[in-house]
Amino acid sequence: MLLLSIGCEQTTSPTSTIDIIPYKKIPRPYSNSTYFMYGQELDSGEKAIFDRLESEGIALRDAWIPDESGECGMLIIKQMIIRLESPDSRIYSFGFLSDSSQIAPGECIPSWKHYTFNK
Repeated sequence: MLLLSIGCEQTTSPTSTIDIIPYKKIPRPYSNSTYFMYGQELDSGEKAIFDRLESEGIALRDAWIPDESGECGMLIIKQMIIRLESPDSRIYSFGFLSDSSQIAPGECIPSWKHYTFNK
């Protein structure tokens, strides 16, 4: 169940909150060893991935996912960018890739969902 409040913030569970943010607020470049990009299209839904990482003890700090309600004018491949609490090499076994490029996926997507995970 999603609860809506002022400012487009939604509460998804006791452990995370979600905001809708503009593309330009996504941190770039990923020069830090705690940022990763999901290496394939996000087809099973972000919650399933969050749950898998949590069950393995991999602590998430943030996640960014394209907001599908925006207009792009092209096919949107649903991607995910995450930031971990601390470096954890196990993240690669879940299909995540390091990314230190200057170009983020989905530049034409005007808004993204930003999940913030409570410690």
